[in-house]
Amino acid sequence: MAPRRPALRAHRTGQAPRAVGPARAPVRPGAGAREVALPPGGEPGARAPRGAEDHVELGRVSRPHGTRGAVRVQLHNPASEALADARTVRLVLPDGASEERRVRASYPASRGAVVLELAGSDTVESAELLRGAAVSLPRTELAPTAEGEFYACDLEGCRVLFAGEPIGTVVRVAFYPSCEVLIIARSAGGELEVPLLDGFVAGVDLGARTVELRSLGDLA
Repeated sequence: MAPRRPALRAHRTGQAPRAVGPARAPVRPGAGAREVALPPGGEPGARAPRGAEDHVELGRVSRPHGTRGAVRVQLHNPASEALADARTVRLVLPDGASEERRVRASYPASRGAVVLELAGSDTVESAELLRGAAVSLPRTELAPTAEGEFYACDLEGCRVLFAGEPIGTVVRVAFYPSCEVLIIARSAGGELEVPLLDGFVAGVDLGARTVELRSLGDLA
């Protein structure tokens, strides 16, 4: 079986960040970096650090596919290939219930989605019951991060500091053609989009759950 690829990662190499691999993947501080998934401690609600989570969310079931129980999964990272060789996935249903499902087949679909044929889902009706379910894989099945890389999901919930002062919290990482962008919920209200580039991001400390900004440029 081919090695797992990260679910979304950005690289910090002193150049503009890149997102590679599956749906939420590693990111490099000052460069770029959701496996979007989504969420670590440090965010409102005092949840456990995302790094401690044993599964990473790759996408969500958007609808049934075909008439034989397959489902279409919209990936957080359209380029993700993490589900290509998956044998088992974890589903977390909208009501909070979770279950493991064996993957009988997986193949790419259009517009950043994949189609999964799952054990126990053989009809449109059974597939419909999975609509909205979060689809995740064990962190151990994702490609390891290199030095200076972080899964995008691990950035979510981090406090954002500028000039040593907190200005908000990372709520998600957006992956644009040009670069990755931190979507920050500002303490003063509203949102701020900060490119994951060395010119804007000075560093990431997952232990402290902080992202230090170097500059806001004209963003503020």
